[in-house]
Amino acid sequence: MPHEASTAPDVVRIHAFIISWNGRAEAAMKIAHEISEHVDELTVIHSDPSGVAPAGTRGWEIVPDSYFYGMKFKRSLELFGSDVMLQVQADASCDDWAALVAAARRAFTVSANVAVWAPDVNFTPWPARLTTLNTAAGPLRHVAIIDGIVWALSAEVCERLTAFDYRANNVGWGIDWAAAAFALATGRDVLVDISIHVEHPMTRGYDTSDATAQMDAFLDDLDQREQAMRNLVAGFLAPRRSDRPLRDLLSMAYRAIRHQLRVLLDRVTGQASPPVREIPAPDGSTPG
Repeated sequence: MPHEASTAPDVVRIHAFIISWNGRAEAAMKIAHEISEHVDELTVIHSDPSGVAPAGTRGWEIVPDSYFYGMKFKRSLELFGSDVMLQVQADASCDDWAALVAAARRAFTVSANVAVWAPDVNFTPWPARLTTLNTAAGPLRHVAIIDGIVWALSAEVCERLTAFDYRANNVGWGIDWAAAAFALATGRDVLVDISIHVEHPMTRGYDTSDATAQMDAFLDDLDQREQAMRNLVAGFLAPRRSDRPLRDLLSMAYRAIRHQLRVLLDRVTGQASPPVREIPAPDGSTPG
């Protein structure tokens, strides 16, 4: 009888990026050593006052020491040219990086609809217990949003994210919102694999005083459907994250109205509106 053609999907290619900084070079080298043979291409984006890569390393892209996650993410997008971008923060740890890469590759290979994937990460503002929308196949969960500690993005998501302005968002908050908003607004899947575990420090090692304002301006580049999806996701998360859900819902509504007023002003004047003065939201916080 004639041989039947294989229906197995093409295995996706993965370009991994490790985000590294001064004091984390050794950790980045360790992660690179453990995943290099399991990915198709590997780049370490590293910032250091010396401006040079550690001795004996290959595939290191040295960026200015002033670069934080936002500008390093932008550089990753500029260098990316594969099917899937896997991004790892150098302060993350995993008992089995090979299994993590295999799980990510499997998720994107099995379904072309997967846009964003991540393992189960601790000490993240978006744990799966809060963000899960529904179960998927096996250990996969459909979620509302994923943090960028360790995550993988499809080429389509990467292409969309190139349109955002990272120059005023050096800290990089809001990239997770932009990726999730695009994916969900276009009917794509955002998934967490709860069988793969990653450890991450509880505290941040950088100043976040300007992060919220930077994120707010960054997310003004969402289109209307993406902004609507962001509002829906925020409304879904608010009562889960807080013991004062009404306060959080009022804050979300305030921020949504603020965004729409800015968009309307831009349309009326025909030019970008100046930054809105940071005034307290109904919950007493600054807008974000």
